[in-house]
Amino acid sequence: MVLCLVLGEEVTDRFIFDISVEMWTSMKISHLRDGIKEKASLSVPAHKIKLWKVAIPTKDMNDEKMKILINKSHESINVKEELGGELLEAEDSISSKIENVPADNHIHIIVEPPSSPATTGKRRHEDSDSDEEAKTLASLLTSTILQPPIMKIPSHKFYDRDQALNSMLKVARSNFKGRKSPDHKDHTFILIPGGIGIGKTRMGWESQCLSSITTSSYDTPEFIEALKDPCYISIDLNNGNKYIRGFDDRANESVRIGARVAVASGLVSENLPDLLNTNLFHFSDVICEILKRRSKKVEAIIIHLDEYQLYINDFQKHKQQSWIDSRDFLKEC
Repeated sequence: MVLCLVLGEEVTDRFIFDISVEMWTSMKISHLRDGIKEKASLSVPAHKIKLWKVAIPTKDMNDEKMKILINKSHESINVKEELGGELLEAEDSISSKIENVPADNHIHIIVEPPSSPATTGKRRHEDSDSDEEAKTLASLLTSTILQPPIMKIPSHKFYDRDQALNSMLKVARSNFKGRKSPDHKDHTFILIPGGIGIGKTRMGWESQCLSSITTSSYDTPEFIEALKDPCYISIDLNNGNKYIRGFDDRANESVRIGARVAVASGLVSENLPDLLNTNLFHFSDVICEILKRRSKKVEAIIIHLDEYQLYINDFQKHKQQSWIDSRDFLKEC
């Protein structure tokens, strides 16, 4: 196993990556880089990441290299000169560069993501080699339609369906009435807690079917029409939209949720880890672009966040925060 530190993160955020015997004897540094990228939940392409072999003691706070990591801005660190780093080339075998049993209590690998412009990213244009970053989300997008991923329709029976839909319909009515409130203080969210298999995911999926139950006589035609074809956006915080180290702990709350809504709605075709120019994906801007493509007088947007507990757990694990602080981090979105 090797102890790794992502350049730009706190020294206390170092982590262990296990190298199996098979991996050590038969695989290349490129494979090691892929594994470390996944373990660190980095949101940049693997080939843009540099791995540096180092030997920095973690228990000696007077060590000069450790002092540099603790006290100096990581953006200005020259890993080769100041930390004695050896750049690991993609085609080299792991066994030729990494000891079978590395020294204990040492950082063995410095993980260097690309510099800031590449980290936030520049969208690739087929007809342009310009390095100028797009200035607005609208200028970044290439598709005029939403292309959400195909969702599997649940086949099993949903017990107490009408009761659940009626509960959600009450919230929809309340939010519709208060939609023009500038502070949105009366906007209501639905939280469905509980254990595995009780129907949380299914109830979220059914939220797009509110028009299937009888509406009250005082529901306006606009409200009824909006519910017939809602913009349902399902965000699985475990599959495809999980906590990404290096993105979620740096981006503000508007971008964290905005980027996920953009991916899940089909506004962009990329997966979240491959999304470029993430700094442009503020939630309000993403919603505006979705509304442009839907072109409706009144739009019902349903955002279904699934597996939120796993997101909280990942944040808690990576940042060593309490459960309450980790929950509040999610709620900021």
